[in-house]
Amino acid sequence: MTAISKERKQLVYFIESSECFDNIAKPRLILTALGVKPGCYCALKITPKNLDDKFHFEAHLKRAGLFFKHSPAKSFEEISEIRGNAVMWSLKGAWYGYDIFNSRDLMNKFRKYADLSMKNKHAEADRLAGLIYGYPACCIKQYVRDHKNNEFKLTYDALKKAQDLDKKFPFVSNNACSLKCRKTSALNKKYETALKTYAKHFYRQYSAPLAVKTDLIVEGINALDKGNEYALLSVSKINGHHMILSYISREKYEQGAVLGGIATIKYDYADIKIKKVKKMLEGLHHIRKLPLLGKK
Repeated sequence: MTAISKERKQLVYFIESSECFDNIAKPRLILTALGVKPGCYCALKITPKNLDDKFHFEAHLKRAGLFFKHSPAKSFEEISEIRGNAVMWSLKGAWYGYDIFNSRDLMNKFRKYADLSMKNKHAEADRLAGLIYGYPACCIKQYVRDHKNNEFKLTYDALKKAQDLDKKFPFVSNNACSLKCRKTSALNKKYETALKTYAKHFYRQYSAPLAVKTDLIVEGINALDKGNEYALLSVSKINGHHMILSYISREKYEQGAVLGGIATIKYDYADIKIKKVKKMLEGLHHIRKLPLLGKK
């Protein structure tokens, strides 16, 4: 790595300390800020607690010499409470999608990528996206082949492979061509070293396992060829939030089943161990109470 400027170090510190980024956005952003990763996409969330963060983030990006564009604001909700069989949601704030790059040339390539995608020229678009985001050539080639052959099938084996890849290469954003991909392994190590060196606080928090004993409600079920993919809602808050966690299993559970288990959060995924089925919630439903404009 080349020397990191003061402005870029300040940007990294802001990303580490700000509440507007989650654990999916932070590693991508920090690596792009360090110049180790050529570009990234991330979401920035604004709530009443961090109203100034968008302004400060963009000021840091400009001082660090990064190029960016963002989407219009969109509102987002979070689960505020679980009352028996009712999942209560409330409006929390607004989010913006940011595309961020280390050079103007990469930003121009991104515009070309977006145009190719709109024209359904997927092979050209996928190759260009791989270049923009710094993915290994072998993984780009495999992704282009899979996209062309429509191989993105929602099967038990495909989801299991995706989870195994996420666990083995937690610092990269690309779909590795295999669990034995040497280039992805080297890139994963390079990214981990950069985070460990320049973002120590975030690295410790990101890589330390957090095990939470909690009831998990089966909120959604997606049937697979050899089992099911479940959306499990944590009754206990994890890092201050009720979370909806993905879980694949050959075991069969019904919607509304309350499962006793342990969710271990590490990096940006959760390992889930189910102990037993505790009870059933009949009529599980969601309630969204959005404020009316002009009404107090």
